[in-house]
Formats: sequence, C-alpha cells, structure tokens
Amino acid sequence: MATFMLLRDCDRARQIWQNFRDEIMEDWVQRQPCTRPLAWWECDAPTAPIPRCREFQAAQRRRLGGIGIPQHEVIAVWPRFERGIPAAWFDAEGAATFGGVALDEANPPRFESEAMYLDRHDFLTPAERRHLESHPELLTPEVVTFDDDGGDDES
Repeated sequence: MATFMLLRDCDRARQIWQNFRDEIMEDWVQRQPCTRPLAWWECDAPTAPIPRCREFQAAQRRRLGGIGIPQHEVIAVWPRFERGIPAAWFDAEGAATFGGVALDEANPPRFESEAMYLDRHDFLTPAERRHLESHPELLTPEVVTFDDDGGDDES
C-alpha cells in the first residue's frame, strides 16, 4: 500500500490499486470495518461535480452543518478532499483577505461519518453492517478543525 501512496503517476497508481484492490480490501475491512483505505477514496468512491469547478469531480461526504467555507468555493485553488471531506478551509485571516467564511470554532463544519457515507451508498459488507449495529459511535459526524500550527486539517 505504501507504494500506491508514493507514486506520482496517477494512472500507474490506479493500475496498481486495480491489481491489488481485492486483497487490500479484504484485509482492510477485517481490520478497520466501516472505513476504506485512501486508495479506495481516490479510485473507487463515487464522485460528484465540484461547484465552480466544472471539470473536477471528487468523492464528497454530506455536509450536516457548521460554519466555514472551503477555500475552493471562493478562490482559484484546486479542490482538495481527504476521504470525502474538503481539506482546505479559511482561518479568520484568510477569510478577511479573500472574502470567505472562516471556520467557527464554536460551530465548525460537520460531515457525515465515513460509516454513514458507506452505508448511504450501500458499500458496507454484511459483516460491516453487523459491526455497525454494535458500534453506533461510528455514525457520529466528523468535525473539521484546524491543527495546532494553524494549518487546515480535519479530525
């Protein structure tokens, strides 16, 4: 799997994923049920058009609430998503400079959990569905936060 992450040739990375997907997924689902590896998000997750970026599509989780606008919705930057959640957000300074809306620490953006996304798209295996029944915490929404050095990150 580390090989996939280090490749810069996207077509080659997708080919490697296709060659080893079944083996990786079988192991992954047993070890980390109700989640998917990054390669799955990059290669297999359903995509949707990004507003204001007609030529770009990405896997996107449902936004459930909170205050803040991803940078790509305001300025001309390439949209970045990490496991279906926008990865670049405005802090107060960036929002003031570019006219965006900063993350609100009291009411940060919230997105459906990975398990909820997979369930909504009917990607969970029967074993994962049983696991989810006994682990309802996996349905807790994910909250976008800034990391300690002021950069953007989600938790």
